[in-house]
Amino acid sequence: MPTGATHTRRGALRLLVREVRDGLHGRQMALVAAGVSFFAMISVVSLALLLLRLCAFAIGADGTRQAVAQIADALPHGHGVQTGLRTLAEAAVGLSWPALAVTLVPATVYGEGLRRGFLQLSPTAAEEDTFTGWRGRLGMVPALVAAPLLTGAALYAGPALARPAEAGGPQAALSAFLAFHLLWVLLSLEVLLVFRFVGVGAAASRATVPAAFVTGAFLCGFLGGFVVFLAIPVDWSLPFGGLVAPGVTVALGLWLYLLHAVLLVGYQLMLCLEGRTETLLATLRPFRRTRAPGGRAAGGPTPRPRSGTPPAAKKRFRRGTPFTGPGTRGRDDALARWAELHAGHDPSGSTLASGWVVLVQRCASTRPLRALPPDLLSLAGPLAVAAAVALAAEGGRWPLAACVLVVLSGLFDGLDGAVAAVTGRARPLGAVVDALADRVADLLLVAVLYALGAPASWCLAAALLAQLHEYVRARANAAGMRGVGALSVGERPLRVVLSAVACLGSGLLPDGTPGTGWDWATVCAVCWTVAGAVGFAQLAAGVARALR
Repeated sequence: MPTGATHTRRGALRLLVREVRDGLHGRQMALVAAGVSFFAMISVVSLALLLLRLCAFAIGADGTRQAVAQIADALPHGHGVQTGLRTLAEAAVGLSWPALAVTLVPATVYGEGLRRGFLQLSPTAAEEDTFTGWRGRLGMVPALVAAPLLTGAALYAGPALARPAEAGGPQAALSAFLAFHLLWVLLSLEVLLVFRFVGVGAAASRATVPAAFVTGAFLCGFLGGFVVFLAIPVDWSLPFGGLVAPGVTVALGLWLYLLHAVLLVGYQLMLCLEGRTETLLATLRPFRRTRAPGGRAAGGPTPRPRSGTPPAAKKRFRRGTPFTGPGTRGRDDALARWAELHAGHDPSGSTLASGWVVLVQRCASTRPLRALPPDLLSLAGPLAVAAAVALAAEGGRWPLAACVLVVLSGLFDGLDGAVAAVTGRARPLGAVVDALADRVADLLLVAVLYALGAPASWCLAAALLAQLHEYVRARANAAGMRGVGALSVGERPLRVVLSAVACLGSGLLPDGTPGTGWDWATVCAVCWTVAGAVGFAQLAAGVARALR
């Protein structure tokens, strides 16, 4: 016989389902799902090429072809599925790095469509969400970074699961069971990143994680239905006069529409869970029988203290105190915020450094940048330089595009701490992420010089001095030194400038530096090494004074 706790849990679930249904009422879900599916149709091929190319970089071109072929053979035959997947894999593994960079443009369009769809369900008004498209595209970056790893796991496990499926009988059933749960976990992790970074509502992890895994389970079910749909011997071109391309496009578009309808329902579930997390946890916890410290019996609903604004209606990020303007007070505020993040070191002694700090902090005070997580800006720097390495290696005029990415990486390096200061989100873990991203970016900047033709010996010396410079500073801070010790000539801005100059010169004047004909990358690598040696001596003197 069901107990009272069982009835309570069932009632809570019914109430949650009712809240999700009421939240979707009047939202024109069919139209919203169709709009998101339109963006997905633009991005689906580019996303597949991007993921398979990155997987080929990790496991090799032949391994990617073989894994895709075995997965394709395990799917129902018909409708050209096997031919299509093999053609897609062949195109992906042969994709050049500049072409791969170009695919990022349509691939990130998907993030814009998702954010616009989520915005229709969020309590945040559409007019309050400025730069919606760019926020969605940038928010898609964490999901794109994780996707190759998850896709690689699926390709690695796919052949092992395909072999029992071909045997039939109980082994095929076990293979389907394991494949479903593997796909469920991988999809749920992607949905979690999409909800967290692309979504509009500021949901806590206790709401985001359950909603992501529930949504992932339903998405896996619908993908299983799509596999069954592939096995049905129906001519998709029949309603279109025998034209195959319209039939395939409409069939795939229909299933994309259904999948995005499920995704939007899952997002609404997350918003509802955010307002009822504590109550549902207390109700659904089956073995809690003790008494909570407030006199209320555990197992019953525990009301969550609330402010006047529902949690789901709050912005994703808190806003800090904005700058007061371009005058003296705004400049002083910018320098004070920077000094607070750098152990009280005052940059006003250097005109160049103080001007750069003020510029970056004023950029960080703009509304679109305040909405971005500082850690995302930290990670964007190494990603931009990694793309610059690929472009620089192509030669021709591609180093000019690499120059733009190198400059952007330097801007990201300054913006992460500035956004954290402006919005009040500075924390010790963020400083660790920033430092790690900077060290990786330094090594990638050296890789840019090497890709442009700098000798390996000079590149190795430049990388060694850059890492030694920052290592000594970090150890001195751990020993009790406050601040940066000394602002030397070999700091990160010079490294970024030299890498950008090498890219710019190699793209505009490939014959070498004017008058000498020396290779641009070699000249910049030598300058980096010399400045690094002088800067290390300056830093050593500053550390000695600080720790004396």
